[in-house]
Amino acid sequence: MNLKKKSVIILAVIIFGLGAFYLALFKLIILNDLAKMEMDQAEKNIVRLESILNSNLKTMEKKSLDWSSWDDTYDYAKSGDSDYIETNLQVNTFTDMGIDLFAILDTEERYKTVSQYNLSENKSIQPTQEDKDSLADAVAGLEEDEGITGFLSYQNQPIALSIQPIFTTNGDGPSRGHLVMGRFIDQEYLNNVSSIVLSDSKVSLKANHDNDDLYGQALKELESGTDIYTSDKLDEENIIGLSFYRGINQDNLLLTEVKISRVLFSQAEQDMLYFNVFAMVAMLLCGWAMYHFVSRSIIDRITNLSNFMSVSNHEGTLGARVTPEGSDEITELEESINGLIDQATKPKK
Repeated sequence: MNLKKKSVIILAVIIFGLGAFYLALFKLIILNDLAKMEMDQAEKNIVRLESILNSNLKTMEKKSLDWSSWDDTYDYAKSGDSDYIETNLQVNTFTDMGIDLFAILDTEERYKTVSQYNLSENKSIQPTQEDKDSLADAVAGLEEDEGITGFLSYQNQPIALSIQPIFTTNGDGPSRGHLVMGRFIDQEYLNNVSSIVLSDSKVSLKANHDNDDLYGQALKELESGTDIYTSDKLDEENIIGLSFYRGINQDNLLLTEVKISRVLFSQAEQDMLYFNVFAMVAMLLCGWAMYHFVSRSIIDRITNLSNFMSVSNHEGTLGARVTPEGSDEITELEESINGLIDQATKPKK
Protein backbone atom coordinates (compact mmCIF):
# COMPACT_ATOMS: atom_id res chain seq x y z
CA MET A 1 0.00 0.00 0.00
CA ASN A 2 1.49 3.32 -1.08
CA LEU A 3 1.67 6.50 0.96
CA LYS A 4 -1.34 8.14 -0.71
CA LYS A 5 -3.66 5.29 0.19
CA LYS A 6 -2.32 5.20 3.73
CA SER A 7 -2.83 8.96 4.03
CA VAL A 8 -6.44 8.70 2.81
CA ILE A 9 -7.19 5.92 5.30
CA ILE A 10 -5.55 7.77 8.20
CA LEU A 11 -7.42 11.01 7.43
CA ALA A 12 -10.74 9.13 7.05
CA VAL A 13 -10.27 7.37 10.37
CA ILE A 14 -9.44 10.67 12.08
CA ILE A 15 -12.41 12.54 10.57
CA PHE A 16 -15.04 9.87 11.24
CA GLY A 17 -13.51 9.12 14.63
CA LEU A 18 -13.83 12.78 15.61
CA GLY A 19 -17.42 12.80 14.32
CA ALA A 20 -18.34 9.74 16.38
CA PHE A 21 -16.61 11.18 19.44
CA TYR A 22 -18.50 14.44 19.06
CA LEU A 23 -21.85 12.63 18.71
CA ALA A 24 -21.20 10.54 21.80
CA LEU A 25 -20.03 13.59 23.75
CA PHE A 26 -23.07 15.62 22.71
CA LYS A 27 -25.44 12.83 23.68
CA LEU A 28 -23.76 12.02 26.99
CA ILE A 29 -23.41 15.61 28.14
CA ILE A 30 -25.92 17.91 26.47
CA LEU A 31 -28.84 15.58 25.66
CA ASN A 32 -28.55 13.73 28.98
CA ASP A 33 -28.49 17.03 30.85
CA LEU A 34 -31.56 18.20 28.96
CA ALA A 35 -33.35 14.93 29.75
CA LYS A 36 -32.46 15.31 33.43
CA MET A 37 -33.75 18.89 33.41
CA GLU A 38 -37.03 17.67 31.92
CA MET A 39 -37.34 14.93 34.56
CA ASP A 40 -36.62 17.47 37.32
CA GLN A 41 -39.21 19.82 35.86
CA ALA A 42 -41.79 17.02 35.81
CA GLU A 43 -41.13 16.33 39.50
CA LYS A 44 -41.42 20.03 40.35
CA ASN A 45 -44.68 20.30 38.43
CA ILE A 46 -46.12 17.29 40.26
CA VAL A 47 -45.29 19.00 43.56
CA ARG A 48 -46.76 22.24 42.22
CA LEU A 49 -49.92 20.43 41.06
CA GLU A 50 -50.46 18.82 44.46
CA SER A 51 -49.78 22.16 46.16
CA ILE A 52 -52.54 23.73 44.05
CA LEU A 53 -54.92 20.88 44.93
CA ASN A 54 -54.17 21.49 48.62
CA SER A 55 -54.67 25.22 48.19
CA ASN A 56 -58.02 24.69 46.48
CA LEU A 57 -59.07 22.39 49.30
CA LYS A 58 -58.18 25.13 51.80
CA THR A 59 -60.30 27.60 49.85
CA MET A 60 -63.23 25.20 49.82
CA GLU A 61 -62.76 24.52 53.52
CA LYS A 62 -63.04 28.25 54.24
CA LYS A 63 -66.25 28.51 52.19
CA SER A 64 -67.79 25.47 53.85
CA LEU A 65 -66.90 26.79 57.33
CA ASP A 66 -68.70 30.04 56.52
CA TRP A 67 -71.83 28.04 55.76
CA SER A 68 -71.51 25.39 58.47
CA SER A 69 -70.95 27.95 61.23
CA TRP A 70 -74.07 29.96 60.49
CA ASP A 71 -77.27 30.28 62.50
CA ASP A 72 -79.50 29.70 59.45
CA THR A 73 -77.71 26.43 58.63
CA TYR A 74 -77.80 25.40 62.31
CA ASP A 75 -81.56 25.98 62.46
CA TYR A 76 -82.16 24.20 59.16
CA ALA A 77 -80.26 21.10 60.31
CA LYS A 78 -82.93 20.71 62.98
CA SER A 79 -86.10 22.06 61.36
CA GLY A 80 -85.61 21.19 57.70
CA ASP A 81 -87.43 24.39 56.75
CA SER A 82 -87.64 24.59 52.95
CA ASP A 83 -87.22 28.36 53.01
CA TYR A 84 -83.50 27.79 53.67
CA ILE A 85 -83.20 25.85 50.39
CA GLU A 86 -85.31 28.25 48.35
CA THR A 87 -83.44 31.28 49.67
CA ASN A 88 -79.87 30.03 49.65
CA LEU A 89 -79.41 27.14 47.22
CA GLN A 90 -80.01 28.79 43.88
CA VAL A 91 -77.95 28.26 40.73
CA ASN A 92 -75.89 31.38 41.40
CA THR A 93 -74.85 29.89 44.77
CA PHE A 94 -73.07 27.07 42.95
CA THR A 95 -71.58 29.24 40.21
CA ASP A 96 -70.43 32.01 42.56
CA MET A 97 -68.73 29.59 44.96
CA GLY A 98 -67.47 27.29 42.21
CA ILE A 99 -68.95 24.11 43.68
CA ASP A 100 -70.84 21.16 42.20
CA LEU A 101 -72.22 19.64 45.38
CA PHE A 102 -73.92 20.85 48.53
CA ALA A 103 -75.35 18.56 51.20
CA ILE A 104 -76.43 18.69 54.83
CA LEU A 105 -76.65 15.56 56.98
CA ASP A 106 -77.91 15.42 60.55
CA THR A 107 -76.12 13.65 63.39
CA GLU A 108 -77.59 10.32 62.28
CA GLU A 109 -76.08 10.72 58.79
CA ARG A 110 -79.57 11.29 57.43
CA TYR A 111 -79.88 13.75 54.60
CA LYS A 112 -81.62 17.01 55.19
CA THR A 113 -80.76 18.13 51.69
CA VAL A 114 -78.42 17.26 48.86
CA SER A 115 -78.12 19.40 45.76
CA GLN A 116 -75.83 18.86 42.79
CA TYR A 117 -75.14 21.24 39.93
CA ASN A 118 -72.74 20.50 37.08
CA LEU A 119 -70.71 23.67 36.55
CA SER A 120 -69.23 22.47 33.26
CA GLU A 121 -72.61 21.64 31.71
CA ASN A 122 -74.63 24.27 33.62
CA LYS A 123 -77.38 21.93 34.69
CA SER A 124 -78.79 20.43 37.88
CA ILE A 125 -78.25 16.73 38.57
CA GLN A 126 -80.26 14.45 40.84
CA PRO A 127 -77.90 12.25 42.88
CA THR A 128 -78.77 8.56 43.12
CA GLN A 129 -79.14 6.69 46.38
CA GLU A 130 -75.73 5.13 45.77
CA ASP A 131 -74.23 8.62 45.48
CA LYS A 132 -75.85 9.66 48.75
CA ASP A 133 -74.59 6.52 50.46
CA SER A 134 -71.00 7.22 49.39
CA LEU A 135 -71.18 10.70 50.95
CA ALA A 136 -72.80 9.28 54.10
CA ASP A 137 -69.95 6.77 54.37
CA ALA A 138 -67.41 9.61 54.25
CA VAL A 139 -69.24 11.43 57.05
CA ALA A 140 -69.85 8.30 59.14
CA GLY A 141 -66.22 8.01 60.20
CA LEU A 142 -66.15 11.50 61.72
CA GLU A 143 -66.95 12.62 65.23
CA GLU A 144 -69.88 15.04 65.57
CA ASP A 145 -67.56 18.02 65.99
CA GLU A 146 -64.91 16.84 63.51
CA GLY A 147 -64.35 18.17 60.00
CA ILE A 148 -62.21 17.00 57.11
CA THR A 149 -61.16 18.00 53.60
CA GLY A 150 -59.92 15.75 50.85
CA PHE A 151 -60.86 13.77 47.78
CA LEU A 152 -63.43 11.06 47.24
CA SER A 153 -64.49 8.78 44.41
CA TYR A 154 -67.98 10.03 43.61
CA GLN A 155 -69.99 9.04 40.54
CA ASN A 156 -66.85 7.27 39.32
CA GLN A 157 -64.79 10.43 39.19
CA PRO A 158 -62.69 12.35 41.73
CA ILE A 159 -64.33 15.11 43.70
CA ALA A 160 -62.76 17.56 46.15
CA LEU A 161 -64.79 17.68 49.38
CA SER A 162 -64.94 19.74 52.52
CA ILE A 163 -67.02 18.20 55.31
CA GLN A 164 -67.56 20.44 58.35
CA PRO A 165 -69.61 20.14 61.56
CA ILE A 166 -72.63 22.44 61.85
CA PHE A 167 -72.50 25.02 64.64
CA THR A 168 -74.00 28.43 65.33
CA THR A 169 -72.43 31.60 64.01
CA ASN A 170 -70.68 32.02 67.36
CA GLY A 171 -69.34 28.47 67.17
CA ASP A 172 -71.69 27.13 69.82
CA GLY A 173 -72.96 23.55 69.80
CA PRO A 174 -73.71 20.82 70.08
CA SER A 175 -73.14 19.96 66.44
CA ARG A 176 -76.33 19.26 64.48
CA GLY A 177 -74.64 17.27 61.75
CA HIS A 178 -72.27 17.98 58.88
CA LEU A 179 -72.28 20.23 55.84
CA VAL A 180 -70.65 18.92 52.66
CA MET A 181 -69.32 20.98 49.75
CA GLY A 182 -67.72 19.45 46.69
CA ARG A 183 -66.10 20.30 43.38
CA PHE A 184 -65.53 17.72 40.64
CA ILE A 185 -62.03 17.42 39.22
CA ASP A 186 -63.31 17.82 35.67
CA GLN A 187 -61.65 19.17 32.55
CA GLU A 188 -62.53 22.78 33.35
CA TYR A 189 -60.94 22.40 36.77
CA LEU A 190 -57.83 20.81 35.24
CA ASN A 191 -57.55 23.54 32.60
CA ASN A 192 -57.40 26.13 35.36
CA VAL A 193 -54.80 24.09 37.22
CA SER A 194 -52.72 23.53 34.06
CA SER A 195 -52.60 27.27 33.40
CA ILE A 196 -50.98 27.71 36.83
CA VAL A 197 -48.67 24.69 36.69
CA LEU A 198 -47.70 25.62 33.09
CA SER A 199 -48.00 22.03 31.90
CA ASP A 200 -50.80 19.65 30.99
CA SER A 201 -52.18 18.28 34.25
CA LYS A 202 -54.47 15.38 34.97
CA VAL A 203 -56.05 13.97 38.11
CA SER A 204 -57.81 10.62 37.84
CA LEU A 205 -58.91 7.75 40.02
CA LYS A 206 -56.05 5.33 40.53
CA ALA A 207 -58.55 2.45 40.17
CA ASN A 208 -59.15 3.43 36.55
CA HIS A 209 -55.52 2.54 35.75
CA ASP A 210 -55.20 -0.76 37.63
CA ASN A 211 -55.51 -2.77 34.40
CA ASP A 212 -53.69 -0.25 32.25
CA ASP A 213 -50.60 -1.90 30.76
CA LEU A 214 -49.12 1.49 29.87
CA TYR A 215 -49.07 2.60 33.51
CA GLY A 216 -48.33 -0.84 34.98
CA GLN A 217 -44.66 -0.28 35.79
CA ALA A 218 -45.31 3.23 37.08
CA LEU A 219 -48.04 2.02 39.47
CA LYS A 220 -45.79 -0.76 40.76
CA GLU A 221 -43.00 1.67 41.59
CA LEU A 222 -45.37 4.15 43.22
CA GLU A 223 -46.97 1.39 45.29
CA SER A 224 -43.51 0.26 46.40
CA GLY A 225 -42.87 3.66 47.98
CA THR A 226 -41.59 5.90 45.18
CA ASP A 227 -42.95 9.41 45.77
CA ILE A 228 -42.82 10.61 42.17
CA TYR A 229 -42.37 8.52 39.04
CA THR A 230 -41.03 10.19 35.89
CA SER A 231 -40.52 8.58 32.50
CA ASP A 232 -39.97 9.37 28.83
CA LYS A 233 -41.29 5.95 27.79
CA LEU A 234 -45.02 6.51 28.38
CA ASP A 235 -45.31 9.19 25.70
CA GLU A 236 -43.04 9.77 22.71
CA GLU A 237 -43.51 13.55 22.77
CA ASN A 238 -43.67 14.22 26.52
CA ILE A 239 -42.04 13.49 29.85
CA ILE A 240 -44.69 12.08 32.18
CA GLY A 241 -44.65 12.68 35.93
CA LEU A 242 -46.92 10.58 38.17
CA SER A 243 -47.70 10.46 41.87
CA PHE A 244 -50.35 9.11 44.23
CA TYR A 245 -52.62 11.43 46.19
CA ARG A 246 -54.47 10.27 49.27
CA GLY A 247 -58.27 10.36 49.50
CA ILE A 248 -60.53 11.03 52.51
CA ASN A 249 -60.94 7.38 53.39
CA GLN A 250 -58.55 5.62 51.03
CA ASP A 251 -54.80 5.72 50.53
CA ASN A 252 -53.57 6.28 46.99
CA LEU A 253 -57.05 7.22 45.78
CA LEU A 254 -55.87 9.53 43.00
CA LEU A 255 -53.18 9.46 40.36
CA THR A 256 -51.82 12.93 39.64
CA GLU A 257 -50.12 13.39 36.30
CA VAL A 258 -48.24 16.15 34.48
CA LYS A 259 -46.79 16.26 30.98
CA ILE A 260 -43.63 18.14 30.03
CA SER A 261 -43.33 18.73 26.30
CA ARG A 262 -40.05 17.51 24.80
CA VAL A 263 -39.90 20.32 22.26
CA LEU A 264 -36.56 21.55 23.60
CA PHE A 265 -35.08 18.05 23.58
CA SER A 266 -36.37 17.36 20.05
CA GLN A 267 -35.01 20.69 18.86
CA ALA A 268 -31.63 19.90 20.41
CA GLU A 269 -31.58 16.52 18.64
CA GLN A 270 -32.43 18.20 15.34
CA ASP A 271 -29.83 20.91 15.85
CA MET A 272 -27.28 18.23 16.72
CA LEU A 273 -28.02 16.45 13.45
CA TYR A 274 -27.67 19.63 11.39
CA PHE A 275 -24.52 20.68 13.19
CA ASN A 276 -23.01 17.24 12.86
CA VAL A 277 -23.67 17.19 9.11
CA PHE A 278 -22.12 20.64 8.84
CA ALA A 279 -19.15 19.57 10.96
CA MET A 280 -18.62 16.43 8.89
CA VAL A 281 -18.70 18.42 5.65
CA ALA A 282 -16.28 20.95 7.13
CA MET A 283 -13.94 18.20 8.33
CA LEU A 284 -14.09 16.46 4.94
CA LEU A 285 -13.18 19.71 3.21
CA CYS A 286 -10.38 20.30 5.69
CA GLY A 287 -9.26 16.70 5.22
CA TRP A 288 -9.28 17.10 1.44
CA ALA A 289 -7.25 20.33 1.72
CA MET A 290 -4.83 18.69 4.14
CA TYR A 291 -4.48 15.64 1.91
CA HIS A 292 -3.92 17.85 -1.15
CA PHE A 293 -1.24 19.84 0.70
CA VAL A 294 0.52 16.75 2.09
CA SER A 295 0.28 15.00 -1.25
CA ARG A 296 1.91 17.83 -3.19
CA SER A 297 4.47 18.97 -0.64
CA ILE A 298 5.54 15.59 0.74
CA ILE A 299 4.11 12.44 -0.82
CA ASP A 300 4.59 13.42 -4.48
CA ARG A 301 8.18 14.53 -3.81
CA ILE A 302 8.99 11.32 -1.95
CA THR A 303 7.35 9.33 -4.77
CA ASN A 304 9.40 11.21 -7.37
CA LEU A 305 12.57 10.64 -5.36
CA SER A 306 11.77 6.95 -5.06
CA ASN A 307 11.10 6.70 -8.80
CA PHE A 308 14.37 8.53 -9.55
CA MET A 309 16.39 6.10 -7.44
CA SER A 310 14.60 3.11 -8.98
CA VAL A 311 15.32 4.30 -12.53
CA SER A 312 18.94 5.18 -11.75
CA ASN A 313 19.51 1.82 -10.14
CA HIS A 314 17.75 -0.07 -12.95
CA GLU A 315 19.57 1.72 -15.79
CA GLY A 316 22.90 1.75 -13.98
CA THR A 317 23.48 5.37 -14.83
CA LEU A 318 24.45 8.11 -12.49
CA GLY A 319 24.24 10.94 -14.96
CA ALA A 320 20.88 12.25 -13.88
CA ARG A 321 20.32 14.54 -10.93
CA VAL A 322 17.38 15.23 -8.63
CA THR A 323 15.86 18.70 -8.96
CA PRO A 324 15.59 20.05 -5.40
CA GLU A 325 12.30 21.79 -4.46
CA GLY A 326 11.65 23.96 -1.45
CA SER A 327 13.82 24.29 1.63
CA ASP A 328 12.75 21.51 3.97
CA GLU A 329 14.11 18.14 5.07
CA ILE A 330 13.15 16.51 1.77
CA THR A 331 15.11 19.19 -0.06
CA GLU A 332 18.12 18.36 2.11
CA LEU A 333 17.63 14.68 1.25
CA GLU A 334 17.48 15.50 -2.46
CA GLU A 335 20.69 17.55 -2.21
CA SER A 336 22.37 14.75 -0.24
CA ILE A 337 21.48 12.24 -2.96
CA ASN A 338 22.88 14.59 -5.60
CA GLY A 339 26.00 14.91 -3.45
CA LEU A 340 26.38 11.12 -3.25
CA ILE A 341 26.00 10.84 -7.02
CA ASP A 342 28.61 13.55 -7.49
CA GLN A 343 31.00 11.68 -5.21
CA ALA A 344 30.34 8.42 -7.04
CA THR A 345 30.94 9.95 -10.49
CA LYS A 346 33.95 12.00 -9.53
CA PRO A 347 37.05 10.78 -11.37
CA LYS A 348 39.57 9.05 -9.18
CA LYS A 349 43.13 10.41 -9.17
